[in-house]
Amino acid sequence: MRFSLVSVLFLTIAYGYKIKMIQENKTPKNSAKDDGFKINICDECKMQVSRFIKALEDPEKLNLLKDILKSLCPQTSYEDECAAFVDELDVIIREMEPYLNDTAKICKLIHLCENRRVDLFHKISVLYGMIGDNNEKFKNEMVCDECMFAASEVRETIENPENQRKVRDYISTEVCSKLRKYRGTVSFIFLQHIEKICSFAVSFFCVEIGLCNSYNSLKEEFVGDEVSIFAAFDF
Repeated sequence: MRFSLVSVLFLTIAYGYKIKMIQENKTPKNSAKDDGFKINICDECKMQVSRFIKALEDPEKLNLLKDILKSLCPQTSYEDECAAFVDELDVIIREMEPYLNDTAKICKLIHLCENRRVDLFHKISVLYGMIGDNNEKFKNEMVCDECMFAASEVRETIENPENQRKVRDYISTEVCSKLRKYRGTVSFIFLQHIEKICSFAVSFFCVEIGLCNSYNSLKEEFVGDEVSIFAAFDF
């Protein structure tokens, strides 16, 4: 009896500690297989911009780029202007060189740096690429925990009142208004319960894409007893 009580206490503490780790993103990062997390989208963008600039310093590669771009000019409605622009490409690049050297600024301009949403989806895509890994224990523990943390952050964005207002406005004008006789029902379900619908979808995202195996554990951690978003309706 005493052993059973101690075991239950230990498991409860362990479970609570795991949830706290997920909420604070303190999941294990020391696996040899998590190299995908070491390069984020911003770093990758800056690396590719640097490679592109370095390639343009090679006259042969620059001429090849010109040939490729010129072949596309006939597909535009301003073929002559396009060809003239391509002919002056080396001059334009030389004038832009001081700006091109600031790779961080370029990547920020195209929203690949300092963009939290892009980083989240990059993390999920890296995790998804690990599904084929033969190490089932690694998949079940680290990959699932990382996905759950990313999903939690996505849910925070979705639960933002301003974001929910934008979603409601979009659904009302672009979806519900086009459903004719079902317009009222669909509008009521979605617009009145958008928060629960979004939370439910994000909560089980990691299970649905195969990054977490346990449906029941996620059910308790994310939505508790409120599993059915349509529980109030008699369908």
